[in-house]
Amino acid sequence: MPLRSFTLVLVLLAATLVAAQEPEAVPRFFIESVSVEGVRWASARVIVAETRLQPGRDYTESELRDAAARATRLPFVLRVEPRIERGTHRGTYRLVLAVTETKPFFFGGTYLDEHDQPDVRQLTLGARRFAGRSGMLHGAATTLFDDQLYELGYTQYDLFGSGVFVAATLEYGEIPSDLGRVYHATLPDRLTANVVAGVPLRGNHALRATFLSAPLVVFSEKPRQELTPANSGKIERATTAELSWIYDSTDDPLFTTRGIRSIVGAGRRNVPFVVPLHPVALRSNQHHRWLTAELRRAWSLAPRHTILAQAGLTSLRRDFGPTGYDLEHSPSFGATYAYSLFGPDRPSPLGDLRLETGLVHERSYFKDDFDQDSSGITAARVGLLFRSEWGVVRLRFDLRRHRE
Repeated sequence: MPLRSFTLVLVLLAATLVAAQEPEAVPRFFIESVSVEGVRWASARVIVAETRLQPGRDYTESELRDAAARATRLPFVLRVEPRIERGTHRGTYRLVLAVTETKPFFFGGTYLDEHDQPDVRQLTLGARRFAGRSGMLHGAATTLFDDQLYELGYTQYDLFGSGVFVAATLEYGEIPSDLGRVYHATLPDRLTANVVAGVPLRGNHALRATFLSAPLVVFSEKPRQELTPANSGKIERATTAELSWIYDSTDDPLFTTRGIRSIVGAGRRNVPFVVPLHPVALRSNQHHRWLTAELRRAWSLAPRHTILAQAGLTSLRRDFGPTGYDLEHSPSFGATYAYSLFGPDRPSPLGDLRLETGLVHERSYFKDDFDQDSSGITAARVGLLFRSEWGVVRLRFDLRRHRE
């Protein structure tokens, strides 16, 4: 057999073997419509919009599962179970989303014991109400440590039919009492404003922009001879702006069993600052700039058993004036084992309950004009996470060790 013919036979044989080993094409479903079941208080239109599915297109089973997971991240949705049914014509299908929604009245509780830090005790009671087809109002009262906070907010989903959401909240409370003691003054109440906008991109990708305006206590710029215990401090505002890219393929925002969540962001904060020099105070605004990256991955080892790994890095630069600055780089990593006592695959009428235990290490590398230093914390932690239609409760206990 001539060499050219022999080579051609080998090429054809290899191509045949490769084609035989190729996996079969992934089945695709032509979705003619998307409907929602089980909704009493929430907006079915918002749930469908959050899936980012377009009727009249083909989707794989994996894409439909990811779409249902995106709807699960809505604050008023507890669980979404997708179901494919036959459509009105041959070769078409209907996607039905069986939704378990949260109650219009909700609560939240957090207790965090970090061994060598003050215990964090937080209790929230609130309510939400839908306005129109895509708007939602919410209000909440929170007790954090000894502070009382009151929040009122409005979220507009699926803005102009684009899938964009915009949320605006106002938080009202008292200036912490310890600041009042520092400045020997009775300080007024505080009002914090926050605006968040989310822009969906292709698939599980999204952009998020955040703007925050928060009150800050600074030393008065008045001459010392004019200062009194009642006017030695004053309120100004610090502003923060941040832009983040998010990729999220996790199946559940709280009881995650599979998928990846990654965030890369950049932000800037302007902080008013007054140095009480004599005879005149010196004003020197601070500018903080940072880059941050975070990656979390979850693997389902077996039903009810999950391993979660995380890693992150934040680089922060603080400018104190024309020449003064400092840098701080903070890497972190950790791993968690989670066991679902009750969850989606083992439902309970009381709710979902998961035990979590793991290790986390955080380290900071600090540098300024005069010195550089580093320190770290390693923490072993164990906690319980509970969720029901009424709210979420978190308990966590940390055993921390500082490392220089």
